[in-house]
This record gives sequence, structure tokens and C-alpha cells, in this order.
Amino acid sequence: MTSATYRSFTGSGAELYQSFFVPAIATPVSGELLATASLRVGERVVDIACGTGVITRAAAEQVGATGTVTGVDVAPDMLDVAKAT
Repeated sequence: MTSATYRSFTGSGAELYQSFFVPAIATPVSGELLATASLRVGERVVDIACGTGVITRAAAEQVGATGTVTGVDVAPDMLDVAKAT
């Protein structure tokens, strides 16, 4: 029997977060979070600790072209993945 170790994964922490955490946890809870926020077209939103931007992008769809959404994170590599996704 073999076990997975961190050595079997390639990519930055942010890339791995996007590949594994986002589909398994962030995406499933994003619908409920955004429903609770009740965003409307034209609103301005700030997503603090946006990570790779899964919620930021979904919020942008809800506020539409007349709204704005800004994602903020302290980890530059998370923002790099958010911009590339």
C-alpha cells in the first residue's frame, strides 16, 4: 500500500488549492454563500481573502456589467491564479 505525500503533487500552493480545494469545498458552498448575500445587479462588492477568486467570479456574474467586484488577498500567488482563471 502506498500513501500520498506532498512530493506527489506538482504546482504552487495556490495552484493546488485551485485544483483540489476549490472543486471539493469552495464551489459547493459558494451557491449558498451567494444566495445569503442576495447580491443585486449594479452592486459593489469586496471579497476579502478571495483566494483564487471562485466566489469573486460568481459574484461578478450576479452584479453584472453595471456592478463591480474586487477581490483582495494577502497571498500574491493566489491572486495570480485568480487572474489566470
